[in-house]
Amino acid sequence: TAKLDAGSKPSVRKWTDAKRERHKLACKDKSKLSLGEKLEIIRLHKTGQTQAQLATTYDKSRSAISKILRPENITRLQSVAETGVEPEMRS
Repeated sequence: TAKLDAGSKPSVRKWTDAKRERHKLACKDKSKLSLGEKLEIIRLHKTGQTQAQLATTYDKSRSAISKILRPENITRLQSVAETGVEPEMRS
């Protein structure tokens, strides 16, 4: 990570059209986890499964599992589930 001067903001990634298109193509065939799958990941992690085990089970990177398990994302996903959204919906 780059050092920041006092009062300065971190740099924000700027996407060029070419980079955005390459990223879009790279992600095209990747499946997204449904809301239900994400809630199941949260539940399984609470029972003791590691992020690495969950990543293998769901064929995702450990980083992707880690993002789901961030406290702010757990709160958001549980709030969405409480609204009555079908768990099979992709989010």
